[in-house]
Amino acid sequence: MKFRRYTWQHLLLITGMLFCFACTEDKPAEIKSDIPPVIKNPFKFYMDIEIRPGLNFEILSWGKGTDSIGGYQILMSDSVRNNYKSEAVERKGIITDAWNMDLDNDGNPELYIQLISKQNILDLNVFEFSGGDFNKISFPSLNINKKKVIPVMINFLLRMEIYSGLFL
Repeated sequence: MKFRRYTWQHLLLITGMLFCFACTEDKPAEIKSDIPPVIKNPFKFYMDIEIRPGLNFEILSWGKGTDSIGGYQILMSDSVRNNYKSEAVERKGIITDAWNMDLDNDGNPELYIQLISKQNILDLNVFEFSGGDFNKISFPSLNINKKKVIPVMINFLLRMEIYSGLFL
């Protein structure tokens, strides 16, 4: 009888010890989320324009202030022919967009770079890459009479669109 009584005592003692050891687990380790530091882009504007596989144009802009005088560079890399060229240009304003548009169908890429100045005046610089070099395309300036007529024509056309219902 005593053996049975002590057996139950030993069994209860062992069970109690197991409960004690089960409740004393270590505190969970703190999970540290290591966020890598954000590396700021050293260039104010960067765009990679792919003309065809292997022929890329990269446009990057730099300067001291956000809207002050600075510069931009056009990098051409033709990895198929191992041909690399660059063109550096001064800028007055901020580059807002750049794109490729070949309007004369000669197969030479034409890069359009849109700038905006402090006075919210848009400017467009166009470069054509032909003959292994960058050629800047300039547009003729308007004379005083045409500068007066163009805003009137734009207002007239906008009013015509509004009144005719084409403008939604």
